[in-house]
Amino acid sequence: MKKEIGSIIFYKLKEKLTPKERARFHRQLSGYLDKSFYGHFHYQRKGLLSRIPHLSPARTAIITRKKYIWLLTQYLKRYAKILKWDIILSQEDIKKMESKDK
Repeated sequence: MKKEIGSIIFYKLKEKLTPKERARFHRQLSGYLDKSFYGHFHYQRKGLLSRIPHLSPARTAIITRKKYIWLLTQYLKRYAKILKWDIILSQEDIKKMESKDK
């Protein structure tokens, strides 16, 4: 059985961010539900994590495959302090990421 290398990233938002910047960060990272015409129409706007297979074991932690780390860290560095470790992904983790991706 081949073992796949992934990474876990922990982030903490910078304290100098305004509430508007924090909201923008979370919307761009996770996506959001956009409503128009007084709530009659709903659109799911996708965020960065919508395009990346990942797991979120805690609020500020993200586990993903090694090939997506560069994209994710470049985005997070603009708004947050990050810590990153390489880990070995279990088959269970890989299956969970694939099922979320579909």
